Amino acid sequence: MDQTDPPLAERAIPAVAAVGRGFGLGRVMLFEGPGRPHRLQTWPLPEPGPGQALVAIDLAAVCGSDRHSVSGRRPTPAPAVLGHEQVGHVVAIDPAVRDLAGRPLRPGDRVVWSICLACGQCDRCQRGLSQKCRHLLKYGHERWQDGAGLGGGFASHILLRAGSAIATVPAGLPDVVAVSAACATATAVACVEAAQSWLDRWAGLPVVVCGAGLLGLTVTALLTDAGAQVTVAEPDRSRRALARRFGAVRSLPPAELGPADAPLAVFELSGDVRQVASCLRLVEVGGVVVLAGTVSPGPAVAVAAEDLVRRLTSLVGVHNYRPDHLTAALAYLSGPGRAWPWASLVAPPRPLERLDHCFTHRLPGSPPRASVAPQWDAARVVSPSP
Repeated sequence: MDQTDPPLAERAIPAVAAVGRGFGLGRVMLFEGPGRPHRLQTWPLPEPGPGQALVAIDLAAVCGSDRHSVSGRRPTPAPAVLGHEQVGHVVAIDPAVRDLAGRPLRPGDRVVWSICLACGQCDRCQRGLSQKCRHLLKYGHERWQDGAGLGGGFASHILLRAGSAIATVPAGLPDVVAVSAACATATAVACVEAAQSWLDRWAGLPVVVCGAGLLGLTVTALLTDAGAQVTVAEPDRSRRALARRFGAVRSLPPAELGPADAPLAVFELSGDVRQVASCLRLVEVGGVVVLAGTVSPGPAVAVAAEDLVRRLTSLVGVHNYRPDHLTAALAYLSGPGRAWPWASLVAPPRPLERLDHCFTHRLPGSPPRASVAPQWDAARVVSPSP
């Protein structure tokens, strides 16, 4: 969340009054504030109302913004159910609900859904900026209130509200690949689109991507498939090696970038605000700098306005994404992008009850995403070593 989102107090998920028969109890891992362990909470699973869908979560990944929330770097309401990068299957649904392709959804369908639930009516939605709706609700970011806790991915189930952008997962696309579609992949698609609006082509263009987390690796793969020559700047050696596996022609520490690189597009996806000024100095005349990694409060960045003017530099921010970006993300993962080793970027899942280990036991060189499998029976599963 950033300062353009509505105040947290105005965005609590509305209460769910109806409890369906035969759905049983769901489990959520309740975030109660930075530095505190998640608390397991059970809750009666609600019967979907008009336009709603009850989805069982099969796999949920831990995004960098989840880590920022747990550490206290990112302002987040508490208590809350975090998690916004997941894949699941429909348990119960209003028969009128359609996916983004207009197909009726039925129990058993595998789905992903947008982080953002927009009103569709405000001036921003009408301008094509539904991701910044004035009445935006964000799954995995809202306050637990009056029992309406089924709103995040670190849970056995989620209740998708009326108007949610839901996409059917293509047959043959594994959960471990589809899990990141609704965050990293869709955001990467939005980043590339934002730069594309300033450039007439990608083929042969020099591009720099700062940061080799899942977002940076996904942008690298997208641009490589489009024909760009991508250099990845990343301080971690193991992640530099990953960048080469996802198409980077070069991967090097950020300090080794220089004027000779002359990229026409630079993507700052590391979240390190110190890199922003470097990106602006590095980009070629007439180039574009896309900022998407900085989603937590940090120090202000000094920008030389004269340089922007004289060098014809375009500076673009990307935050959240539209439903069409989610559709494009799934199409990419199941189509042109299927050759990349996406499954290697998600660590083997732990049971939901061991969610805290995903935050406290992260080893050097581990995959960018930790994960939990909420449908596992914790009593029968031997947990992986932390």
